[in-house]
Formats: sequence, structure tokens, C-alpha cells
Amino acid sequence: MLGAYAKNPDISIEELTALIGEPNYTDGRIILNPDELPEIYRTGKGVLRYKYTDSEQEFEDEINYTLLKDGEGVLMNLKELVANYTDYRKSMREE
Repeated sequence: MLGAYAKNPDISIEELTALIGEPNYTDGRIILNPDELPEIYRTGKGVLRYKYTDSEQEFEDEINYTLLKDGEGVLMNLKELVANYTDYRKSMREE
């Protein structure tokens, strides 16, 4: 995903989310609302519903990815997050 953004900073959110796909949990979690993932990835907010393979009980995790920008908490969408990570990595190479 980072490579795709570095090659094309104008890449769409939809194209980036297609590269991410579903989370791959090693603890046996099954995502129950995969159709909502693109919106969660796009906005950084939402509810991830899942259950474990050996259980019928369902769980929910509220997603709210807030990062600090200039000392203030801000919600960043996926494209901003990738851009900031790319800028961070570039600054690390320059030091």
C-alpha cells in the first residue's frame, strides 16, 4: 500500500482499501461486517464486528483512529495516514 501511494500520490481511497483487504487475525477471529471495512478504512471510524472460530459469541470493537497533528488530536483518513507515514520515512532517511 505504501509503495502504491509512493508511486502515485493521487491514488484513490478505493484503490488503497482494495490493496489492504481484510485484517488477517492469527487468533481465529472472523470479521462479520467485511462490507463496512472500506468505510472504516476511509474515515478511520466505525464498528468492527467479529467472532472467534470456536465460539458463537459476537464481539464489537469501536474504531476511532485519532492521531496527533501539531499537538492536537485529529482524525485522519487512510490517504492522510499513508502520506504522513511516507513523509516520516523520508525524514528518517534524510537524518
